[in-house]
Amino acid sequence: MLTINHCLKTRSQITQLKALDNNNIVYATELHGIRIFNPNRCETQINLVNKNLNSKTTASTFSKDGKLLAFVNKNIIYILHIPTHKIIKIIKTNEIITIITFDNSSNYIICGTKRGRVIQYRYNNSSSLSRLCSFPLQHSEKYKIIKNNFVSSFTIYKNLIAISGYGGAIFITDILSRANRQIIAHETIQINTLCFLDKDSLLSADIEGNIYISSLQNSKEFTKITTSLKNIKQIILMPNPKYILVNLETNYLAIIDIKTQKIVDDKYLIFHSNINSIAIS
Repeated sequence: MLTINHCLKTRSQITQLKALDNNNIVYATELHGIRIFNPNRCETQINLVNKNLNSKTTASTFSKDGKLLAFVNKNIIYILHIPTHKIIKIIKTNEIITIITFDNSSNYIICGTKRGRVIQYRYNNSSSLSRLCSFPLQHSEKYKIIKNNFVSSFTIYKNLIAISGYGGAIFITDILSRANRQIIAHETIQINTLCFLDKDSLLSADIEGNIYISSLQNSKEFTKITTSLKNIKQIILMPNPKYILVNLETNYLAIIDIKTQKIVDDKYLIFHSNINSIAIS
């Protein structure tokens, strides 16, 4: 039976959250820095504050091992080494960054900008390595004038990255080789979240509550699951891969069976406040 432990209360909004392999949890807040704590003992392991991590921060991400935090203040990327509490790299860019992630090796940082561009950096080198793609991916008359471009979501599986943004299409490529580039386009205006099911399948969800299971072997082959769960913000794979956990940024989480294409429980877990992010180790 699931239990909810009320371990701590933060003094400002949690902006980034990650479950670590040692059962600890690391999170960053809008105004009160970073904390690593053990949820089983409700003990804080590390508590640090950095003057640059503040209300002006527009995006942040932890490395896979939780030792690095990359965060952005408009167009400046800071790389913070959490064990030593030191900023180890500052990268100045030419665009406002709205979304950021490490690759699985933690050697590369991928950024999405306000102009719809996706740029790859190596964090020990201040120059950009390449532009992975720009949105919209499909050029037509209806995209001739774009007032508010964006990059909406990243997800990574080994060396593969899937990216979505303005126009609702999904771009997939190998981060290291830039090979095997694919574009998947569903009839939707915006994909909110992406999640690799495995090396051959990709999950995505749009603002209307539709969930797509797309084949990476055949970009035209996909399954569409229509749900009443509007504005899905996050998909997490459960230990049993036939189930996914869905975050709607409400105060509850839903469970969906992607094999039967049905909602198992639309309020699987209920909390007192709205959920910004979920993480499973």
